[in-house]
Amino acid sequence: MIDSWHQFGYLSFFAILALSSCETIYYVPTHQNVLKFKEKGDAHLAIGADENFKYSTVGYAITTNVAILSEFKSISDNGSSTERHRNRTFLWDNELIVYKKYPNYFIPAVNFGYGYGQINRNSQDYKLDVSRQFIQPSIGFSNDYFDFAISTRFSRVNYHLLKLKEPLSPNLTFEEYHSLKDVGKKDFYFFEPAITIGVGYKFIKLRFQKIAVHKLSSSDLKYESSSATLTLNLTFNVKRIRKPKN
Repeated sequence: MIDSWHQFGYLSFFAILALSSCETIYYVPTHQNVLKFKEKGDAHLAIGADENFKYSTVGYAITTNVAILSEFKSISDNGSSTERHRNRTFLWDNELIVYKKYPNYFIPAVNFGYGYGQINRNSQDYKLDVSRQFIQPSIGFSNDYFDFAISTRFSRVNYHLLKLKEPLSPNLTFEEYHSLKDVGKKDFYFFEPAITIGVGYKFIKLRFQKIAVHKLSSSDLKYESSSATLTLNLTFNVKRIRKPKN
């Protein structure tokens, strides 16, 4: 009898996991770019991943105070997302970064960004485009061995929904069937504080970042409230690379 109850408990547990994992999450906190540049001519490359996304980043410091950066985010194969929408969601952020390096290794910065992406882009039921505008102030400390930064991103997110096929269930609306709630109807605003810690030597650093999400608007959607990101960062100054002599 006890074994039967144990088996029932295990089956119930996995059934709940299966049901919950089929639901699409329409907003996930993503990596925040901090401590990327220190001076004019700095080029930055990074790769990373979290529970949901994998990241590819490239950037360049145009002046001693202004840099540009582009980061592509896509669903990770070994993340928590289901096969239903794995490798079918992406977000491409582009940022203008205003920064200042001080002699005591402190680097305050403000990132202005715009991102575009698609969710479940292979879905036969709907097409869902997402755009995001954000401002991200930060302050950090970076020397040859250690990085530490605190940042906060304020995001405005809006979705464009195109229905391709009505649901088979006659008792549910399209929005109810796909758990869309206010997605495609209203804009969403998020407050996303983050803390970043990095270790390494000079131009190469391994950084861990923890992000939390707080929805500021009354609009409703399914979203994840936190994420943890690990990135490998490479920064070098192209103006210091000497051309070989003929």
